[in-house]
Amino acid sequence: MEARESASWSGTASKTCAWSGPAGLELFDHALAPVASLPVLEVLGAVHILSDLTLGLGEVVHDYLA
Repeated sequence: MEARESASWSGTASKTCAWSGPAGLELFDHALAPVASLPVLEVLGAVHILSDLTLGLGEVVHDYLA
């Protein structure tokens, strides 16, 4: 799939394991969204999920260059 096309995907996902615990957050500069200037006051926690994801063949929904 090329970036100029919008697509619909199907597939399967299975969760291998998940756990909650401490986490950190780092924000980076972006040309269209200056989120790095936002202050991170407190990180309460996070949920970490390890999973297997298989994507099926895609179907082009709209080709923007057509």
